[in-house]
Amino acid sequence: MNFIDAVSPRFCATTRDLDDLLSEYGPYQGRYISNYPKSWKRELLEHLSDIKVIKLAAQKQLLNPYNENGIEPLLMDDSYPWQESLTWTKNVEELQKNNKFNEVIGDIYDPAPFDIFENVIPRIKQNRKRSTTLHGRLGEYIHLIKPLLKKGPAAYLIDPYFQALSPSGESFISRIFENISKSNCFNVHIFTREVNALEKKSNRQKDKLKDFYSFKEYELLVKESLSKFNIGNKGFYLHLVDDKDKTPELHNRFFLTKYGCIDFGKGFDHFDYETAQISVYIVDREHHLNLVDWFINEKSKFKSEKVISI
Repeated sequence: MNFIDAVSPRFCATTRDLDDLLSEYGPYQGRYISNYPKSWKRELLEHLSDIKVIKLAAQKQLLNPYNENGIEPLLMDDSYPWQESLTWTKNVEELQKNNKFNEVIGDIYDPAPFDIFENVIPRIKQNRKRSTTLHGRLGEYIHLIKPLLKKGPAAYLIDPYFQALSPSGESFISRIFENISKSNCFNVHIFTREVNALEKKSNRQKDKLKDFYSFKEYELLVKESLSKFNIGNKGFYLHLVDDKDKTPELHNRFFLTKYGCIDFGKGFDHFDYETAQISVYIVDREHHLNLVDWFINEKSKFKSEKVISI
């Protein structure tokens, strides 16, 4: 799940090759193409123009970074070194000495030592993986959400039991901002259930009534907590909602962007099971678009919603 492959910008010979590439990669498939080198899209455009597989206007739309149905959601930015004196193949050979890529699709004209696209596709289909299990470690969560997280422009965490003031909650928020510091993601939104967030967990005692913060008390504590992190020019929004008898009910835990979504079987907390047993799934297109409407396009109908913003 969330494999990263190296694909030569001169990988295709036909329109079908290009269509197959678009269908096998991206957030719905859990597989990405390394944007390597940084000029990868420009070089692909030049190749498409040379072989004239599609019209120039369609080529430009395909590579338009604002086209969500184009090639942009398939790409994963990497910071690997690029040697101008070497070909794409030789540069990738150097990286593959350390197994940087899961698969490599070579140049259609001179692929050696790698395979051409039509030979790699069967392996990609056979090894397609849209789910996995986790031990419940913070690093595992960050690794899985990173391809979506860095694409921006905003990331949404939906977890009815998320505790922003707990050590694990603070660590999670801190790691999120570390990973978006130099990315195109500018805003982080967390949706959680208000009654769960405001409960004073440290004061809970058996057979005694629960104790709660007022919203103002909680807001001050959250802002104090976030002041410890280097947020820079990024925005943070904590949404405390009352979802009783309204749409949607907060239940599953999701990590959501406009490009895709991952469904986590348990919350973003530390469990550290000895064996991996927390189920994680890639959300399909239809469900993803529903979640986009509810949370990104703000069509949710919560009974109430209070927002803490930084």
